[in-house]
Amino acid sequence: MLIVAGNLRTAPENRDRVVEMAAAVMNATRQEDGCYEYVFTADSQETDLIRLYELWESGEHLSAHLKTSHLAEWRQTAGDLIVESEIKVFTISETRDL
Repeated sequence: MLIVAGNLRTAPENRDRVVEMAAAVMNATRQEDGCYEYVFTADSQETDLIRLYELWESGEHLSAHLKTSHLAEWRQTAGDLIVESEIKVFTISETRDL
C-alpha cells in the first residue's frame, strides 16, 4: 500500500480556484482501480497552500494513474497556477487502528 502526500503552493488569490479545478480529477481518480483515497484540500491556516493526500493499493495502480488523461488534463490546466510543489510517496508495510 502507498500513501502519496504533498503540498502545492499557489498565489493566495488562486488557491480556491485550483481546489475547484481539482474536483474533476478527484472524481475521475476515485473511480480508478486501486485508489482508496484521493483529495486536494485547501489548508485552513495558509492562504496559498493546498494539501494532497492519496492512498493506493500498489505501485502499479499509482503508475497507471500517472498515465491517465484526466491527470494530464489537470496538470495542463492547473499547472500554471501552481508555483511550488512537494509530493512524496510512502510505502506502507502494515496498518493498525489508532
